[in-house]
Amino acid sequence: NKGDSFYVTNTTATINLENNTIVNNDSTGNFLRIQKDSWGNTGNNGGTVTLNLTNQEVTGNIVVDSISKLTMSLSNGSTFKGSINTANEGEVSLTLDKTSSITLTANTYVKSLTNADTTNSNINLNGYKLYVNGTELTKSQEKSCFFLVIVFYLRYNNKLFYGGIMHIIDDISILKEKINKS
Repeated sequence: NKGDSFYVTNTTATINLENNTIVNNDSTGNFLRIQKDSWGNTGNNGGTVTLNLTNQEVTGNIVVDSISKLTMSLSNGSTFKGSINTANEGEVSLTLDKTSSITLTANTYVKSLTNADTTNSNINLNGYKLYVNGTELTKSQEKSCFFLVIVFYLRYNNKLFYGGIMHIIDDISILKEKINKS
């Protein structure tokens, strides 16, 4: 095929995909393009798409223009590898269940993200950025820790003694508790 796998303009569409094989042999074609075109009234001729992926693998980019909208849901082990709304023009809502995942191939922009995995471990940034309503989604791979350092001086018989204690705290609430007790 030539072009995009799915192209939506001047209409509202619901696309339900479950356990399908989709191959786009056009290296410049997108998985899904939602945008205005020559049909309809200028300024009102974008597309509105609800894309439901169930036990579905998808590879490819999704383009959403400034007057179009995408509501995308992944469930039952679905995977998406690509980019979404790289021009940051359209309105995109993304929902993932705990069994589904996305892997980015370019910076991606969504207006809202609902993820059943609150750690976002099912989002592979792959060196790119995911912006949710203008804020970059960050994922910490490392455990944070805090250091509590106490330095003391003691003068005894005109001699000065000093020392210190360092304690590693891996939970900020423990540090607050220790400070409040002192």
